[in-house]
Amino acid sequence: MNLNNFDDNIDSTILGRGYDYFLDQAVTHLEDMKFGTWASLVEGNQDYSVVIKLDNDEIKEWSCNCPYERGPICKHVVATLYAIGDDQEIKSKSKKKAKKKAVKKSKTKEIFSKVNKRELQDFLQKQFDANHGIKNAFIAYFAEYLDEDINKKYQITVRNIHKAATDRHDFIDYRSTYKLADPINDLISKAYDLASNNNVAHALAICKAVIEQVPNFMHNVDDSDGSTGSLFEDAFDLLYEISENAHLELKDELFSYCLKEFPKEKYSDFCLEGHFLNILPLLVSSSKQEKQFFKVIDKQLIKAESKRNSSYDIVQLIQVKIDYLLLKGREDEIQVLVNENKQYPEFRKILMQQALDNENFKLAKELCEQGIFFAKDNGHLGVVNKWRKRLLKIAELEKNKPDIRKWAEILYNDNYRDMDYYKKLKSTYSTQDWKIKCESIIDQIKGRNQYGGYGLAEELADIFIAEKYFDRLLALLQINPTKIDLIDRYAQHLIKKHPKEIIDLYSTGIKKQAEQTGRPIYNQTVTHMKIMSSIPESQLKLNDLIRFFKAQYKNRRAMMEILNKSFPNQFKVL
Repeated sequence: MNLNNFDDNIDSTILGRGYDYFLDQAVTHLEDMKFGTWASLVEGNQDYSVVIKLDNDEIKEWSCNCPYERGPICKHVVATLYAIGDDQEIKSKSKKKAKKKAVKKSKTKEIFSKVNKRELQDFLQKQFDANHGIKNAFIAYFAEYLDEDINKKYQITVRNIHKAATDRHDFIDYRSTYKLADPINDLISKAYDLASNNNVAHALAICKAVIEQVPNFMHNVDDSDGSTGSLFEDAFDLLYEISENAHLELKDELFSYCLKEFPKEKYSDFCLEGHFLNILPLLVSSSKQEKQFFKVIDKQLIKAESKRNSSYDIVQLIQVKIDYLLLKGREDEIQVLVNENKQYPEFRKILMQQALDNENFKLAKELCEQGIFFAKDNGHLGVVNKWRKRLLKIAELEKNKPDIRKWAEILYNDNYRDMDYYKKLKSTYSTQDWKIKCESIIDQIKGRNQYGGYGLAEELADIFIAEKYFDRLLALLQINPTKIDLIDRYAQHLIKKHPKEIIDLYSTGIKKQAEQTGRPIYNQTVTHMKIMSSIPESQLKLNDLIRFFKAQYKNRRAMMEILNKSFPNQFKVL
C-alpha cells in the first residue's frame, strides 16, 4: 500500500470520514520528521497524534493514539495520508515552477533576512513556552554555548528530552518513542560533528550523558522497534572511535570512567555491560591498569559461575581476555588460557583446528571425542552433533573409510536422515554390499509400522528416488493415499510412467484434504486440483471431484465460490 493507491485498500466508510477530516483542514502540525517519518495532530472532539513511516511512497507503519479498534486503520491516519499526499504534490509543483522561473527566496529565509534579534527571541520564547519538546531540542543543539559544566549540562539536556516525551504516567508508548529517539539522535549526530572538528570534550560529554541516562529510561519505554536501545549503542560507537585515537591522558581518563560505570546494575538489567568490556582493552596502557582490568573480568567470572546456564557469559568474558592478549601480541598466554578452558566448545574448537593445521589427526580426534563427552554430560545434544560432524571431516581428511562409514551413518540417523550423509555412507560400500546395507536402512526406517508417519514416509521416498526404486515409491504413495502433500512432493517422479495411478492418488488425497474447512484449505484444494488437471487424461477425475464437492459440500458457500472462480466452465455444466 502506497500514497498513490491507499484509497483502494481501505474501507470506504473510514476512507470517507478521513477525507472529510482532510477537507475540513483538521490535520494540523503536519511535519516531515526524518528518514521517512511524518507526524501530525488531527483535531476533532479530541486531538489525536498520528505517526506514519514511509519508504519512498510505500506506507510501512502507522499509529494513532485514538481508541479506534474496529479495523487496521483509522480516519485520523487516512486524513494524514491525504495531507501528506497533498503536501508532496504542492512541493512537486513548486519544483516544476522553479525550473521555469527564477528561484525566489523561501519565506523563512526572507523573514530571517529582515527580522531583528529581539523579535526572533520573543517568537522563540513563545514557542518554548507552548512546546517543551522544541525548547529541549533548541537547548540540546546549542548546549555548547551554555556557560555550565559541560558534563552536567548534557546530562540535564538528555533528562529534559526524556521528560518532554513521557506521558502523565512517566511512560513512553511505542507511538511516542520518536519524541525521545529523534532529539537524542540529533544530539549524537552533533557529537560526531564535534569529534570530527576536534571538540572531543563536548563530544565525550554527549556520549556519557546518553550512555548514563538511556538505561534509566528503558524500564518505562515500550522499545518494540529498538530505537531507544540503539541510542545507547550509537553513543558507545562514538566513544569507541574516540578511544581508538585518544592520547595517553585521555585514555587514562576513559579507562577510569569505564571501570566506574561498568559495575552499575542499570547496565546489566539490559545486558549493556559488555560494551564497557569491549572498549577497556583499547584503554589499558600500564601494568596497573591491566591488573585492574583482569580483576574486573575475574569478578564477573565468579559471578557468572554462580548462575545456572552460565556458559555463554563465561565464554564471552574469557573471549574478552583473549582479545586483549591478542591486541598485545601475547600468543603464549592465549594458548594457556584456551587450554585452561577447553571444557567450553568454543575454545576446544580452537585447539582442534590447531591440531588439524599441524596434521595431528590423533589429537584432533581426541579433542572431538572429549567434546562429545562434555556435551552429553551437560545435555547439549546440538553440540554433540557438531563434534560428530568434525569427526567426519577428520575421517575424510585421513581417507579413513571405517570412520567415514561410522560417522556418516550416525549423522544420517541423527540429522533427520539428511541425504548428504546417506551419499557419504553409500560411497564407502561396494555396489553389492550397498544393496544389503540399503535394505537394512529401509527396514530400520519402516520399523513395525509399514505406513510410518509423514516424516518416515518422506525418508523412505528419498531413498527410493536415490536408488531409482520407482515401483516401491509408487507403492509407498499408495499405502499413504490420503497424504496429499506427500503425493504432491513425489508425484513428479512417477507421472510419466504411472499417470493413471497418480491421478487416482491425487483424487483420493484431495477428497481427504477437503474434509477440513476454511478458505486457506479450499484454496490449497483448488491448487492440487489444478496440478492434477495438468496430467493427461485427468479430466474425468477432475469432473468427478467437482460433482462430488457440489453434492457433498453444497452448503459451504466459500468453497463453492472458490471452485466456481477456479473452474467456471466445469462448475456451471456439472
